[in-house]
Amino acid sequence: MKTKNYNLFTNKNLNKNDLVINLMIKAGFISKIDSGLYIYLPNGYILLSKIKKIIRDEMNKINFYEFYIPILQPDFILKNKINYFNQFIKTNIKNKNYILSPTNEEEFIYIFSNIIKSKKKFPIKLFQINNKFRNEVRNHNILRSYEFIMKDAYSLHKNYKCLDETYLNVYKSYINILNSLKIKFFITKQKYDNYINSNFSHEFYSLSYNNNKNYNLNNNDIEYINFDINKYNNSFIEIAHIFKIGEKKLFFKVNENLYINSYGIGISRIFYTLIEQNIINNKLILPYSISIFIVSIIIINFNNLKIYKFSNFLYKKLNENNIKVLLNNKKCSYGESINNSELLGIPIILILSENNLKKNNIEIKLRIKNEVHIINIKKILDFIINEIKSNFY
Repeated sequence: MKTKNYNLFTNKNLNKNDLVINLMIKAGFISKIDSGLYIYLPNGYILLSKIKKIIRDEMNKINFYEFYIPILQPDFILKNKINYFNQFIKTNIKNKNYILSPTNEEEFIYIFSNIIKSKKKFPIKLFQINNKFRNEVRNHNILRSYEFIMKDAYSLHKNYKCLDETYLNVYKSYINILNSLKIKFFITKQKYDNYINSNFSHEFYSLSYNNNKNYNLNNNDIEYINFDINKYNNSFIEIAHIFKIGEKKLFFKVNENLYINSYGIGISRIFYTLIEQNIINNKLILPYSISIFIVSIIIINFNNLKIYKFSNFLYKKLNENNIKVLLNNKKCSYGESINNSELLGIPIILILSENNLKKNNIEIKLRIKNEVHIINIKKILDFIINEIKSNFY
């Protein structure tokens, strides 16, 4: 991408209440419309798409198939959740009451009650990535907004053995997803969840440096953890929850009891967590695997034809090697180009200066390692490729 053709939407406006939201706005990831309502701008949407791709790939590996449920739900489908109606966002269309989708377990059951004619069709394993709506009464940032993005999945089974096998596969899949995103997290086991009437569940919590949920942990609570919890305070964000709902008497045409699991992962919350956990000294540095751009090329002197031509040559070669690169070819100060590259979390910065190019050299900043190197122009491409390959995670 070239900055002449691409608006970065970087911003100087501040949100004094939240360092992470502040950085998202400055980096042009999001823009706030109103309390609890946010736009994902192109930079943010690229990152969001990377998160979704990792989730889709993992769900496909365990034979879950994507489908889509409408956001509008007839209110009778959620009659069993009457105690939670104050959390739902309701509307009326032509004298019919609807609810903007807060969850889809009941709708999933309702739909397949009318589709399935034989137990030979089981198990059924489906997932969707869709928007959800809840009337949150607490702090309205991306973590608790009226509208948020979620991957929810559901499975129906003929017996407990199949149910248990699928539950374990999703449990492992979620671990793979979060480790692929390099998120620091842990898992706790819960026996009962009243909201979903679950008799067994696991909650996934990410490490947070902000004022989010405090969790008083002891070693017996944790089933899995991928970081040293003793180095941090006890502030965490719930980012995923899987439920073993178990046996349900469903009025399928097969007219037998079936077994249900439900699996949710908060994509909006993962988005927030990725930004928060990769802020170092108030600057964002994203891992190579999820960075919007891996390399940023900065031109010091736009009037130098040799520098300008070489920047385009390097841009072309990096693209040919499938390396996402941002060429700062829109005339601006060196400070502005550096600032934009750091705001976007780009991990590798190439600086093309007249003095270095006279010696056939380029300055390269490896932000993850906090290293600066001067590399010969003939070796720079191989150096970048090897650096990415050895540190791509």
